Amino acid sequence: MSYRIKWPSIMCLSIGVLAVAAAVCSVAAARDMTQVTGLTVTARGWSRGQPEEEKEVGGWAFYNCPPGRYEEADTRFVIFEEYQEIDGEQELDAFLKLFRKLYLEEYPRARFQYVTIAGTPVEVAFTIDDEGDTLFTLNLPVGNRVISIVGARIGRCDEIPADVRRFLEGIQPVKTSAKKPAPPVPVKAAAPSAFTASELMAVATVFRDRASSGFADAVREFQGDQAFEFMFSTPEYRMNADAWALVFTGSYLLCSRPDQTRPITAFYNPLYDAAVLVRWTHLPGGGVGPDSATLVTGRLKTMPDGGGTHVPQWLKAPSDPNGALQAQTAGFIAEFDRRYPASSGTEAALPGAASEDLVKEVFGQCRLQLESLVAFQSRELKPMRSCLNGFRLALIGGDPGKLNRLIPLTNPVRGKELAALPVEWRGGLAPMFIMPSARQISVILGDANIPGWYLNVCITKSDTPELSSVGVMVPGDISGGAK
Repeated sequence: MSYRIKWPSIMCLSIGVLAVAAAVCSVAAARDMTQVTGLTVTARGWSRGQPEEEKEVGGWAFYNCPPGRYEEADTRFVIFEEYQEIDGEQELDAFLKLFRKLYLEEYPRARFQYVTIAGTPVEVAFTIDDEGDTLFTLNLPVGNRVISIVGARIGRCDEIPADVRRFLEGIQPVKTSAKKPAPPVPVKAAAPSAFTASELMAVATVFRDRASSGFADAVREFQGDQAFEFMFSTPEYRMNADAWALVFTGSYLLCSRPDQTRPITAFYNPLYDAAVLVRWTHLPGGGVGPDSATLVTGRLKTMPDGGGTHVPQWLKAPSDPNGALQAQTAGFIAEFDRRYPASSGTEAALPGAASEDLVKEVFGQCRLQLESLVAFQSRELKPMRSCLNGFRLALIGGDPGKLNRLIPLTNPVRGKELAALPVEWRGGLAPMFIMPSARQISVILGDANIPGWYLNVCITKSDTPELSSVGVMVPGDISGGAK
């Protein structure tokens, strides 16, 4: 098979599949799939891929062709090793609903069908990509984990084909022994060890992906309840626990010098001009977790400027929001690098505990945005949402003529410039920030995996909404932070 599957970026956004799969790829390829995923495939007419092909995608590849004749296949499925832990039916139901919602945000025309896998109906999402091929995506619960399965077929499919259905129905969980495992042998706690650069980046990246889809679950997974108590303890948090996830979604990731026992990472979100700083440590029982954490403004302060209301700098400059966004982001990165230089041999220290006022201010902004993003999905705003989705589809398709017909003639940015934006970014755009006014709604689109790049799309409020302006907000010459 000569083509590569173009994996939906929603996979990274919602459950961090690719980040985890890449970290375990070299190990997983050397082990049997049944031992790692708890699955076996018995579908007729499908062949297991070769090791070098599996390493390319970080999973286990299956082709609808005879063994060794992979160039003849028109469909490939990959089963990923996934560590998304699910605690009970309620959490699983919430996870699947969230995944479906996020999938529809990225692929508004996606369709869904059910297939039976091991006697259980499983929802399969499928959509047509920008080259006319078909993507298949499903999440299969196995024990207390969710295994992610993604496939692609050359050509358009309006229904799940018979051979694809046969493959999915041929996936079976492996029966395991009910014998209880032996109790762990006590191990003497070792002295704290220093991090490597790759270890720190891997841990921080996975934490960001987890926190972007479920903040409380990510903190629990990394045993950081005590470090994040300043967020959990606020009355506002109990009103909407998911709001904190918005700070991590699309955030820059910056790291202090890694070869320390307690290095620091920053998760900076330019839209809120705020960052969560985390100091990491190796846990006594194994693994890595937050030693402590705090919240700071874009100026690395633990309270609002002057003790007043915290307002992102770019919102204070309506005449040049793009320039202000670049300046505040560059300022944060420069200040972080100054406080935590790569050449420093001293242990990094957090700026201090976040003030209650700052926590309430930032959380209030996140909660307002979450409510606005949910309200944008309402039936009443469907015409405006359809207007935006039509623009997104034209942008993904890279059609300058169609884009020019959708945006106003007076818009400074024309269809040619929009179509020339990186296709990897255009394909992952989703609403991230909403600003309503009396006559229009401004929606900031971004890709959670590419921080700092945004489109500001304004839509008129009317029975027949249309675009009133489209602006590109890019990071310019900003550098110094990991993305």
